[in-house]
Amino acid sequence: MLCARFRHCAGLSAARNPIDRVIGDERIDESPLMHTGEDGLILLEHGVTADYELMRWFDQTSAGSEATRNGAIIEIDDSGRERARWIFQSGRPICWIDVELEAAGGSMLIGELEFAYGNLRQV
Repeated sequence: MLCARFRHCAGLSAARNPIDRVIGDERIDESPLMHTGEDGLILLEHGVTADYELMRWFDQTSAGSEATRNGAIIEIDDSGRERARWIFQSGRPICWIDVELEAAGGSMLIGELEFAYGNLRQV
């Protein structure tokens, strides 16, 4: 499991593109199904992690690997309790910007991490 903390997150919106099907003379609207059609983008900024697996995942996809993963983004309040959760599918990091400072205790600072995803929903 990859884990990192970020101070800012943008792109957490899930859209529903209606999926229409026609069976005989009857049109069926399947809009409750989640279908994005295209990749969405999530931007995470001002992060820290002690897990270098996140960087290895980015390196794999930068080298041309289709190493997608499913995961979650969890918003926590000031007391550390979960406030909201978004589940994404087929995620892959596409941009990584380092911070040129060293974090204490062997942690790595992340300026920006952007990744694409196939589907996103709030639970």
